[in-house]
Amino acid sequence: MFFLNGMSWIKCLAIMMAFTLFSLPLLPDSRARIDLNQAYWDADFIQIVDCFQKRNYQSLSLDEKLLFIECLARTGRNNLAGEKIKQIDIEQSHRSRIYACAGWVFLSSGYLDKAEDILDKSLELDGNTPNAMLAKMLLLLYLKQYGKSEKLFDHFLKSNPNLVHSFQVFLIGVEIFSAVGNLPKMFNWYNQRAKWMKKSDKQTAENLKASARLYKSIRKEKLFETTTEADTVTLPFAGTPDNGYFFINFRTGKSRPFRIILDTGNATGWMIHDRELYDNLKLKIGGRTTAIIGTEAQALDGYRVYTELLDFESFQLHHLIGFYIPKPRSDFFDGNLNPIFIRNRVISLDGKKRQLVLRTKAAFDCYLANLRPEEYVRLPWYGYEQVFLPVMVNQKMNGLGIIETGAEDIAVKLSFAQILRLPLKPKIRYLSNGKVYRFFEAPISVFLGQWRFDRKNIEVWSFERFYRRLSGLTADVVLGPQVFKENWIVSFDPFSRQVFIEGPGT
Repeated sequence: MFFLNGMSWIKCLAIMMAFTLFSLPLLPDSRARIDLNQAYWDADFIQIVDCFQKRNYQSLSLDEKLLFIECLARTGRNNLAGEKIKQIDIEQSHRSRIYACAGWVFLSSGYLDKAEDILDKSLELDGNTPNAMLAKMLLLLYLKQYGKSEKLFDHFLKSNPNLVHSFQVFLIGVEIFSAVGNLPKMFNWYNQRAKWMKKSDKQTAENLKASARLYKSIRKEKLFETTTEADTVTLPFAGTPDNGYFFINFRTGKSRPFRIILDTGNATGWMIHDRELYDNLKLKIGGRTTAIIGTEAQALDGYRVYTELLDFESFQLHHLIGFYIPKPRSDFFDGNLNPIFIRNRVISLDGKKRQLVLRTKAAFDCYLANLRPEEYVRLPWYGYEQVFLPVMVNQKMNGLGIIETGAEDIAVKLSFAQILRLPLKPKIRYLSNGKVYRFFEAPISVFLGQWRFDRKNIEVWSFERFYRRLSGLTADVVLGPQVFKENWIVSFDPFSRQVFIEGPGT
């Protein structure tokens, strides 16, 4: 159990009892400049926040305040959401809606255990509170309870037939069915959306239909399924030892080696960027899509694609759904693979021997049994597309970390650094389009269990672009590949839902 922003469990509980949060934004003010209810179900949380920021907060009704707070949380501004929620007096008759909104604030802040407690309270008071149900679905995905999330979503659809065609519900359905790996439901979900959109937006309907056909053609398969020649197989990392990233080489026939980065921050799982690789793999193509890549200022256009097989000789990776996003720059990687999408093997990034290791569960347990307890730490693994885990900073504050091997070294969220009162030194950086991004540098010590990582100058960012688009969740601490690339081995065990980190000297 862990808490963020330095709060003790007593303080968290006190805040929980003071919260007054909401479920469905029923807004009686017909004079509003935008249809806030429609914007909410269209998942346009930014527009809602912008609207409320122009108004006097104290003049807002309870429903409006709660809507504002939830949308702040869901657009990554959980600290401000937490400040505002504490100003709301509890109203007994509105407790279910109050607790539902509190759940969103806790979820976006990374208080997953507290989010679960208060969302359960909301649903105990009213089992059909829409906002509580939506938040609980996403929470269950972060807790890796995929089946429960899907079951709750099915119940939501039956209880709220008038919301089935809303864009927000469509997006949440995509997240759930993708996480579960339910391809027949993915086909039906896209197909249903395409039929509904046909009259209002023919172009979007055609893209949805193309993606539906893609899922239909593979709906009997298991995504990212891996077969190996032995219980333990390895693949060396490419590049020189001073390379800042984990990447591997891949060939198609007699082709040149394609550089594929192993990126645990890739929420899509598989991306192809190189046109030659795209042509060689003989892909199935779905509808058009866009993707946000951390180094690029703008969303990039591409297509949804299906790759039947990636053959690395010692192991094969089957049935990869992902995107084709053409290279934004000539020096970009040829492909991007998130190894944690593989669920039938334990995956290890071995910085000591510079290799990727895939093991069966039995082989990994045997390997672990030969290590002394002091040689490694085990930490809970949260997240269904990425790796979130508890961290401690400067020996005094618990937070939520993310292992992001597509990043660089250690970075910290600005609001978290401010609470820590780190000495911040202003810096600037330029994105690929020349846009200036301002950030800070500060010294820090990060603990992963017993392991300590000291840095004289880590980067401190607002992370305003990197929140999860439906939950608003952002990590407090980003752990890039340079944290682990030399003396460390980090293993992701999907069976136990844990991360294992072996330290120097093991």
